[in-house]
Amino acid sequence: MGSPLPAPAPKYDDPGLVAALTSLGESLILGALVLEEDDACVMRALDRVKQKQRPSHKKEIKDSIHLEHYLELSRQLHMAGYAQPTIFVSSNSSDFWADKNTPSQPHVELRADLTAANLTFYGRLDFALRHLGILPGVAPPAVGGP
Repeated sequence: MGSPLPAPAPKYDDPGLVAALTSLGESLILGALVLEEDDACVMRALDRVKQKQRPSHKKEIKDSIHLEHYLELSRQLHMAGYAQPTIFVSSNSSDFWADKNTPSQPHVELRADLTAANLTFYGRLDFALRHLGILPGVAPPAVGGP
């Protein structure tokens, strides 16, 4: 099995921990970009409303606008050679999940779009973090992406 890594146990009472985590959060925010609204994505979202397709099967558009932008971003990233996983997480079980008991599977109406965009779906953030190796443990199998 091998021996443990030669790193000291973490100290959660370290006074520098809060400052380090705050600095990390701030650097992530400073490096983030706000996506501009894309007319083609909005039009595809409107088509979802007209066709009563998820996540707009109840005639609401907001979730479809978000989804279409994520799908497009994932497509463009992978076409440009980005090889890292792209993941979409939504806890909205009524619009995105296969059923309320299966948070790692998207609704069947969304599977083809997610797979075509190489976008992996999870209904819970902890499942996505396990998939990425950020949290210990094994994530349940997901649909879409690698």
